[in-house]
Amino acid sequence: MWTQGKLRDLGTLGGKYSVAYGINALGHACGSSLTRDGLYGFEHAFIWTNGRILDLGTLGGNYSSARGINQSDQVVG
Repeated sequence: MWTQGKLRDLGTLGGKYSVAYGINALGHACGSSLTRDGLYGFEHAFIWTNGRILDLGTLGGNYSSARGINQSDQVVG
């Protein structure tokens, strides 16, 4: 994430990479990240707030992704 002229590493959920797809005016971000599970990892939706990444899980499968976030930190994906 790019803030105040600097690139900020949001971290991952234990896997090799994460991708941010949305950010709100509060500076909270959402996206998806590989987890440490499985050979290549599963991809889970996340929300990033206050310097921490939180796994939003899935709806029963192995993959999810958060694509947008509003001012109330509600995500859509």
